[in-house]
Amino acid sequence: MLQRHGWTLTKADRSKLEAFEMWIWRRMEKISWVDKKTNEKILNMVQEHRKILSTIWWHKQKWRREFGEQ
Repeated sequence: MLQRHGWTLTKADRSKLEAFEMWIWRRMEKISWVDKKTNEKILNMVQEHRKILSTIWWHKQKWRREFGEQ
């Protein structure tokens, strides 16, 4: 029997995930924190927007559709 476990992202969790996403972009673009570039400038440079939270939401919805709410 499968048990249903919920996973709620707290505000702190969301903040940490967005910080992680920006850390990844900075690493890929080789931008140091001391370069004093805002996160928005970096996102504009790479022509992206923040999407880690929407990706997590999408996968969670996909999981629910595949295995159903019980």
